[in-house]
Amino acid sequence: MPENYFARNLLFLMEELGVTQETLSEDVGVSQAAISRYLQGRIPRAETLVDLGAYFMGTEVADLLYRDLSLGRGMKRLKSEKPGRQPLSALKLLKSDPAAVLAQSEDIKARYAKLFKV
Repeated sequence: MPENYFARNLLFLMEELGVTQETLSEDVGVSQAAISRYLQGRIPRAETLVDLGAYFMGTEVADLLYRDLSLGRGMKRLKSEKPGRQPLSALKLLKSDPAAVLAQSEDIKARYAKLFKV
């Protein structure tokens, strides 16, 4: 099984976007204690992984778990690898539009379910 990079990636993405544990917990809908546990190495439930991926500009769950996102060029690399990525400025607008965030989250959940047949 590949090495798990989730805790490292979560910390990296939070630092890249300047997001605190408190802000992330509120935006994703989990407790601040849960974010702390994730940063210590605990893996969240599948739906929380999908929500975190959506929160961090549509980052794929597999990338969150198994790819060291801190290598290379950071968020610029993530955005440039896949067409259709939204710029960071659009993400901040999405955070203020719960309906858009929910729609994006549902889209990612559907892709995750199809990919992993769950």
